[in-house]
Amino acid sequence: AGSLPMAIEPLPMGDVLDDAVALVSNQATDAQLHLLCTPPEPGLCVQGDAVRLRQILVNLLSNGIKYNRPGGSLKVEVDAQVGAVQIRLQDTGMGLSQEQQARLFMPFERLDADERQIEGTGIGLALSKRLVGLMGGQIGVDSEAGHGSTFWVTLPRSEDGARDAREAHPSQHGTAGSVGPMQPHPLALQGSDNRPACTILCVEDNALNLQLIEHLLGRLPGLQLLCATAAAQGLSMARDLRPDIVMLDINLPDMD
Repeated sequence: AGSLPMAIEPLPMGDVLDDAVALVSNQATDAQLHLLCTPPEPGLCVQGDAVRLRQILVNLLSNGIKYNRPGGSLKVEVDAQVGAVQIRLQDTGMGLSQEQQARLFMPFERLDADERQIEGTGIGLALSKRLVGLMGGQIGVDSEAGHGSTFWVTLPRSEDGARDAREAHPSQHGTAGSVGPMQPHPLALQGSDNRPACTILCVEDNALNLQLIEHLLGRLPGLQLLCATAAAQGLSMARDLRPDIVMLDINLPDMD
């Protein structure tokens, strides 16, 4: 509808990637894909909304798995730039032609997904583009038909957040060479109060209800909140992301 609440704040890139990778690791395992995530430099932070950025990355990671080749790979890297941070997701899928790239971020555009029987709604990338824009960033793709695709997201860099992280955890910031590659892992995160993390998928078509649920649950420590606005989208997310709990509206318009 053009109106989305945003809570822009410094976000540690390492934590953001950990959360997103945890949510799709089972999906990658089921698809027999190699999910490789190189950790960002210690203390690197971006300016953004935590819930929305996680939503964007989960969407891109999920697409990189669904549209990949059997036994392929999905590589995630973070590039620290002057005043900005770029996140790149490189897959080994079929790639995109110039004509397909021009249509990719349009709402309900699914390219050849229907012919390949890949589930989805065609709104994930369009919504991601809108969310990235609201956070002052850019999103795009570099691709060639037959040679895979690299989706990228560029967001403003937060120097204040990096200083705060260094002061809070000085022992965690050594040399870049001492940090090993981040490994995909099942959902076993810990909240700030040491409770196991829980992933909740909320399927709700009423925007006001979603705002209320996001306000109540979106910031709780150790909790991952995902939202779908239609039954078909909710079913697809439930299959792909395997949430612990589904909160389901009993009056969805397209399915009982």
